[in-house]
Amino acid sequence: MDRRESETLGSGDSPLESKMIGRREFLKLAGVAGATIGLGAGLGGLVAACGGDETTTTAGATTTAGATTTASVTETTAGPTTSVSAEPEAGREIKVGFVDPTTGPAAAFGIAGSYIVQRWNEAVADGLVCGDGKKHPIKILVQDSQSDSNRAGQVAGDLINNDKVDVMMCSSGPDTVHPVTDQCEANEVPCLSTDCPMESYYFGRGATPDTPFKWTYHVFWGMDEIYANSVDMWDQLDTNKKVAAMWPNNASAAPYRTYYVEPMSKLGYTCIDAGAYNEPSDDFTQQISLFKKEGCEILQGVMAPPDFTNFWKQCKQQGWTPKVAEGIKPTLFPSAMEALGEIA
Repeated sequence: MDRRESETLGSGDSPLESKMIGRREFLKLAGVAGATIGLGAGLGGLVAACGGDETTTTAGATTTAGATTTASVTETTAGPTTSVSAEPEAGREIKVGFVDPTTGPAAAFGIAGSYIVQRWNEAVADGLVCGDGKKHPIKILVQDSQSDSNRAGQVAGDLINNDKVDVMMCSSGPDTVHPVTDQCEANEVPCLSTDCPMESYYFGRGATPDTPFKWTYHVFWGMDEIYANSVDMWDQLDTNKKVAAMWPNNASAAPYRTYYVEPMSKLGYTCIDAGAYNEPSDDFTQQISLFKKEGCEILQGVMAPPDFTNFWKQCKQQGWTPKVAEGIKPTLFPSAMEALGEIA
């Protein structure tokens, strides 16, 4: 459509029919915003936010046998040639809070968290174009939960009320996830969490299918998947199907008693639960003696890395070596395995 054609269009309801179309209006109406998302999510928002008729463009297509030729875009507006700026308008700073256990029993999780923060900072070093079409500088504020539930809730409250974060993130088990997400839900701050079994996160915090959370969102697998993974591993070895359970007295271990014991019994496995011990713990003689007496050949534990280090060393010293040893948390991280030396 050239300029003369645009001036003689009818007066229908469509903007394309009622006025001359400029570059920016054309981009909006032609759906170019959607097509440019592949170049960067923010660019789509930028194009969609454009308005006004600074310039008019003309373009046409001529079809010949075997080929289609498209005419080049030509500026026809009188005066200096203008173009859409490649750099979006600057927006305000966006603050992202991140509560992570960089010290304490769960500090191995914090090593991974620190690595991720470094990658985030590199990715958004030049800012991020958001839905308003503006490029916003991103500031990530990290607070150490010290692997403690009370501390996690406290620093989350500080990030919300003092630092005024726009969005919160947290991870590394129910004990440090729940206090942060509860703070965010109460203060109406968006939160994205991970690394905590779904059932513990959702039902453990009091939600139901009829009363879901509004401000807090979570991505992680559930106990059905975790349990299926355990049984699939156990089934690969010839054992007496006696499972030694090392489940501490905390929110991380509670779902295992609910989702493991009954299903595993239906498959012929016997759970020998040594009881909910308190973390941290130095002496596991009582538990190991029970497992030896019962002849357990499988270990299923949800243990903090320092506790598992003590426990596994004492297992070796006291002569109990199960055929399968599943520690969950400590076996996630090189630092925890390296602490065990050769017996890892």
